[in-house]
Amino acid sequence: MAVHDGCKSGKKTAKLEERICPVCGEDMDVFLSNGRIIEDSICVCGYVIKADEAFGYKTRFEMLQEEEVARVNAQSRGIEQ
Repeated sequence: MAVHDGCKSGKKTAKLEERICPVCGEDMDVFLSNGRIIEDSICVCGYVIKADEAFGYKTRFEMLQEEEVARVNAQSRGIEQ
């Protein structure tokens, strides 16, 4: 049945996410399936994330969250950044 097909095939479907290039800081498109990178992704600066490489690249939102937490922590200690 087509209705139930989405449950099983959803895990196999590649998901496009933007990740930050560790070299230049630009956004890169990365295709994921089951939490793994499924094809090489090339940044505009030439940096390549290989398929099946360890997945430690952050999204822009994750980077902003970390910066905000660091800023709030510094302010609570009386240190301006």
